[in-house]
Parts: sequence; structure tokens; C-alpha cells
Amino acid sequence: MRPAFLFELRHVRQLGLALLVCLAAAGQASRASAQGYETWSKVEAAEETREYDRQMREGTFEAVQKAFLERVILPQLALPANRPNIVQVRQRIRVIITRGATAPRVFDAVNTVTRDFMVQLATDAAEDLTVRVNAMILIGELSAADSKPWNGSVEALAKTASDANLPLAVRIAAM
Repeated sequence: MRPAFLFELRHVRQLGLALLVCLAAAGQASRASAQGYETWSKVEAAEETREYDRQMREGTFEAVQKAFLERVILPQLALPANRPNIVQVRQRIRVIITRGATAPRVFDAVNTVTRDFMVQLATDAAEDLTVRVNAMILIGELSAADSKPWNGSVEALAKTASDANLPLAVRIAAM
């Protein structure tokens, strides 16, 4: 009786592990797909982007805007289709994420989400080095409502710059 129980337990563990791997792969695939927007130009032309801009002008940054930022705008930096224009995409992301916003709390909320997303991208060894470097540069380019550099970037940049496990290019970009 005991060997059969161990056999079943082993299968349950293997099934659980397989399920976790599938969920992780599905999450990675959805991030890479940027929710159906294959290129940055499609994001800029989308009605959803215009709605996001309108919400920013109204001072709204809630779950819907956060989801659009995390699932559509920010993943564009990592899409292979945008690689030839990655510098322009990074610059446009920086402009779009807070365009029209005036409230400091909105800037802080948007920048926090952006910083956290870009730190994950920059420290992900599976990502292309160009993407990782541009993610760090974007963190350094974030600005506050007064158009000055955003103070919330400093700690993430310093931590990344001092992480000896990261590629030198990423660390230099953080500096």
C-alpha cells in the first residue's frame, strides 16, 4: 500500500510542477505579446491609448489604466518587432505614460509601476541585452510632475548598478 501512495504523490508533484511551468510560460507569452499590439505604432494609433491619455489629463490612474500600462505600453520595449527602433520606442513610452497628467500623485503612481516593470525587465537574464539596457535608461529618464528627475528612481538605479551578478552594460546604464 505504501509504494502505491508514493507513486501517486510523485505524480501529483509532477503534475503540479508541469502546471506551474505552463502558467509561467503563459504569463511570459502574454507579456511578450503586449496584448495584441505587435508594434509600438499600433499602440500609438489605438483608441485605448487615446482613452489612457484622457484619463491621465483627468488625473485618473486606477486599475484600468495600470493594467493598460503593464499589459500594453511597457511590454513594447521588449518586443522583437520594436528592436530596430528601441530608442525611439523607449522615448515615446516615457512621453506617453504621463502625457497630460499634472497631479504629482499620478506621476508617482505611473512612475512606480514603470520602474518596477523595468527593473524586472532589466534583471531578467532571458531578455536581450539591448532591452535590459534600455529598461535601465528608461528608469533614469522618469520625471516628476515638476519635470525634474523622479526621486523614486534613485534606489532602483543604485541597487542595479551595484549588483555584480548583472551584465556590465546593464550596470553602466543604471549609473
